[in-house]
This record gives sequence, C-alpha cells and structure tokens, in this order.
Amino acid sequence: MRALSRARGRMGASAVLAGLVWAAACSSSPTEIEFEVIENVTFADTLGIVLADFTKLASGVYIRDDSIGTGPVIAAGDSVSLNHSGWLANGLPLSTGVFPIEYATTNLIEGFTIGLEGMAEGGTRFFIVPPELGYGSRPPFGSPIPQGAILVFEVDVLDVY
Repeated sequence: MRALSRARGRMGASAVLAGLVWAAACSSSPTEIEFEVIENVTFADTLGIVLADFTKLASGVYIRDDSIGTGPVIAAGDSVSLNHSGWLANGLPLSTGVFPIEYATTNLIEGFTIGLEGMAEGGTRFFIVPPELGYGSRPPFGSPIPQGAILVFEVDVLDVY
C-alpha cells in the first residue's frame, strides 16, 4: 500500500485499537467544539486525497476502493485481520500496523466500522471519517488527535475467517 509505506512516527496497532475501542465507549456530543467539515478541509498533499474520487455514504463517511477484494465479504461476527494506517487530515500519522477484530462486535469508532462495510478479503480502501463518527469532542487521552478532527484511514483486508 503506497500510503502505508510513507507513514512515519506512528503508534502501534494495539494502541490504535485501544483508542478506537475507548472512543466508542465515550459520548461525542459536538456542543462547544467546532468540528472539521470534510468538504471544507484541505488535505495534506502526502495523503493523495482528491475528494471527487471518493464516494460519500449516507453516514457522511467518504470511501475510495483502490483494490476490490476477491475473497469473502466481511459480515457481522466475522474475525478479520486488517493492515491499516491512519492520519489526521493535515497528514500527521496516527497509527499503522496489522490487527485482528471481530467485525461489528468489537467496539470500534463508528466511522471505522462503516468504512469497512462491504469490503472483501484482499481489498484496499481509503476512508475519511467525519468527527461525529470518529473521536468527536473526546479523543483518546494523551493522543495527538485534537477535538473535532477528521480521520483518514487506508485499510487492507488481509483475512476474513
């Protein structure tokens, strides 16, 4: 994955998974925090994002399939092995690595789960998560993620079992 190979200075996969799980357990009401708006953000050139190349889902998550998988499609309850990288819209790398999840039953941030919907084993997808489906106003303690931040992920589905 081209963007994965460019990422530097990231947290480990287990730290990201812990952060994704922690955020899912917290409320993220945008009462006083100004959330970034995907359509108004200038993404870092290093991310290679041209928003017109993405499809906006009804949820507000944007997706772009770089490679369609030919294996089984992820379904609720499947165990899935993912290779991923994550960034802020400004290009700050947040995470990279391989981790297993149980799809739709692991408490991940909602936008990450939505971004995986419909992916098949062997597929690669970029997805952009709006703040209200990410960490919102409650990013993980001690993380470089600011309140109201847009998150960008590139994910390879390595195995569905």
